[in-house]
Amino acid sequence: MSVNLDLTNSAVDRVRLRLGDFHCPYILDDQTIEYYLSKNANNENRTYRELLTVVLFSLSRLTRERAGDVEVYGSEYFRQYYDAVKLALSNPELNYIVAVPYASGISRNDMQTNQQDVDSVDKPFYMGFTDETPSYLNKTVFLPSESGV
Repeated sequence: MSVNLDLTNSAVDRVRLRLGDFHCPYILDDQTIEYYLSKNANNENRTYRELLTVVLFSLSRLTRERAGDVEVYGSEYFRQYYDAVKLALSNPELNYIVAVPYASGISRNDMQTNQQDVDSVDKPFYMGFTDETPSYLNKTVFLPSESGV
């Protein structure tokens, strides 16, 4: 059965797609997804991660049932979803988390700028064996010699 999800305008549908809950009947209703979206300040990544356990607990209720010649393996649905969740959480390419590296205070210029910034908190005391001036401020500058040697 095909379901039309509005991925452009609906955060609920985007979360539903990431959860794999887009076949009718849905495992989670829209109100549950909306609750978790509002709880997580409309952060779809956090909502997705939180709802993974909700879906797993919902699927854990399913068991193997048999009525005459018809047999339903509900526990297999749980096992396959559990394996998919483990893959989604362990594989960094499937985690929708983008790490942005940031480094500061690496160059002497950055260290001096950070020390002179009035908004930065000063250390209560300087730990070191100097004349109370951090050693990175006493930079040795090498100038090219005029003789070429």
